Amino acid sequence: MRDSGPDGARIALSDAVPLPEVFELYVHKTRQTRTVRLIWRGSDFVGVRYVPVAPVAQPIPIGVMRDLQNARSEIASLQARLARQDDEG
Repeated sequence: MRDSGPDGARIALSDAVPLPEVFELYVHKTRQTRTVRLIWRGSDFVGVRYVPVAPVAQPIPIGVMRDLQNARSEIASLQARLARQDDEG
């Protein structure tokens, strides 16, 4: 790897080496594997852009889920009351 930034890198690599559009790149310096997308090719270098990592879903606490369910039930009840008032009025 010749240059690296927050969005991608320039890698010394012959144009004779076949590469897919998206591949895994092991960065020895950080000991991390990153998914990258091939952006450009030169005779001795390739440019890649890091593929953003999808955020990991966070579990929702059961208490929050119960509160949400109660709020949805209350909204449905209020909507039904309003509908009845419209029918009577």
